[in-house]
Amino acid sequence: MALWSETLEDRTLLSVDLSVIDINESGAPVYDRTAVVGNKLYYRDVDPRYGLELHVLDTTTGVASLVVDINPGLDDSNVGDYGGFTVVGNNLYFTAYDAIHGYELRWIDTTETTPALHTLDVHSGSLGSYAGLYGGFVAVGNTLYFTASELTIGYELRWIDITNASPILHTLDIHSGGASSFAGEAGGFTVVGTNLYFSAYDSAGHELRWIDTAEETPTLHTLDLYSGSGSSNPGLFGGVKAVGENLYFVAQDATTGRELRWIDTTETVPAIHTVETSVGAASSDAGEYGGFIVVGERLYFSASDSTNGHELRWIDTTELAPVMNTLDIEIGSGSSYSGQYGGFVAVGNDLYFTADDSTNGTKLRRVDTTESTPVVQTIGNSGLAGVYGGFNIVDRKLYFTARDTLGYELRWIDTTEETPVVSTLDIYVGGLSSYAGRYGGFTAVGGKLCFTAHDSTSQYELRWIDTVETTPILHTLDIFSGPGYSYPGQYSGFTALAERLYFGAQDSITGLELRWIDTTELYPVVHTLDVNAGGSSSNAGGSGGFATVGNKLYFTAGDSNNGFELRWVDTNETTPMLHTVDIFAGNGSSYA
Repeated sequence: MALWSETLEDRTLLSVDLSVIDINESGAPVYDRTAVVGNKLYYRDVDPRYGLELHVLDTTTGVASLVVDINPGLDDSNVGDYGGFTVVGNNLYFTAYDAIHGYELRWIDTTETTPALHTLDVHSGSLGSYAGLYGGFVAVGNTLYFTASELTIGYELRWIDITNASPILHTLDIHSGGASSFAGEAGGFTVVGTNLYFSAYDSAGHELRWIDTAEETPTLHTLDLYSGSGSSNPGLFGGVKAVGENLYFVAQDATTGRELRWIDTTETVPAIHTVETSVGAASSDAGEYGGFIVVGERLYFSASDSTNGHELRWIDTTELAPVMNTLDIEIGSGSSYSGQYGGFVAVGNDLYFTADDSTNGTKLRRVDTTESTPVVQTIGNSGLAGVYGGFNIVDRKLYFTARDTLGYELRWIDTTEETPVVSTLDIYVGGLSSYAGRYGGFTAVGGKLCFTAHDSTSQYELRWIDTVETTPILHTLDIFSGPGYSYPGQYSGFTALAERLYFGAQDSITGLELRWIDTTELYPVVHTLDVNAGGSSSNAGGSGGFATVGNKLYFTAGDSNNGFELRWVDTNETTPMLHTVDIFAGNGSSYA
């Protein structure tokens, strides 16, 4: 493995293919295949000598190395394929394959200089247990819970004491015998207090279950919502949401269909409460548009019934018997499809969303959540608010793209106004559309709102406004000068790190490369990291995305000398040096 650096020139151009992974520096697992523990970045990578295995990058030294060759030789261990990576204390847990054990739970102590690999052989022999396949891994105190399979029991809930150097495997055989319960398959695992909630299957169907993790030998509790062998599939649509001590989820039964349910987790034998929107066996599909949002003590969502159609609903989560409240925006049985575009966003006590009615069309709406009987307020005449880039709050202003006779353009309102006036920035003058936020959405850095937009002069280019200005001036960074398109942020948007904005864009000179601007500058200059020198593209971030660890930005990029390899820059440097970890020595590619 060769490590080298080169100084890159500064350019006032830009271009790149950007995928962003904003890693949590606290050490929590991030996404599916990456984890940060202290100053170390763990990831899976292909090595020409070892295959696809677990690697680590020491961000203090810039040295990347193989952690352990789990499946010896060139064969792959496919580390992290099932359940990703989970960090608990100093240990990193994951599933990986070898020819002796198959896919099994493994872990390492990240404090060890040369970590020893530990294996929990749940399914003895080479077949593997596929630990973490359903619901991943979840830690409660010193116990790690997961679903795994073995020949005599099937896919069932398992747990180990992670403080034990040689942990004993515990099993809760929910679907007795060799059949499987598939614990955690629908909605994963949710922890409330010491209770672990999940869905699992047995002869009673796929139902909500829970155990008290404080018990040495936990008892399985079941809420058989769909009585008999039918399945309610709790959490399959919209997951499971905890609000205080209550647990909310959508589940199905033969009588009421697919409706919102809740339980009080403090009850020894919790009663299932149903908030029935659509009377009878028809389903309301609660949360289908915009999901669920909590404002104060109310839970808001959209749901359907035959009387009002698909409309905004809410319940007071403090009520013992919550009453379903409906805001019938499209009067009658027609539907407003509240939250369909941009979802729901709360600013103080106000809830903003898009909804449709036959009088106004699909417009931005606002309700005061403190009102007992809220009145819906229609804001402005522009339609399909939030369709491109959603809703974005900067201070007390709400920014979004919407359509009117000027086309799809950037709009905003001052949410402190009693009757908000919609302001418009007409970027593509003449009734044509700029489609602001279509590529990469909107990103606020300091007092600037950055986004991509289109016009006849500059095409799709990077734009920004000063959000402090009453009448903001549009600033354009014409990266691909002339009528060409740079498409900044098209590939996974924009990343803000300190006061810099990183993104990908294209030009005719350097191709598709990583760019950035300093947002503190009055007139920002676009800087370019020309990884693949000349007009060829490095496609920075195209394989594996981007990761930030401290002040360092990590990504994969290609050039003719090293192929697609792991790269990084120190974002504190005025003229950052590009560092390359040449895992597949020579011009071969590791596709880190």
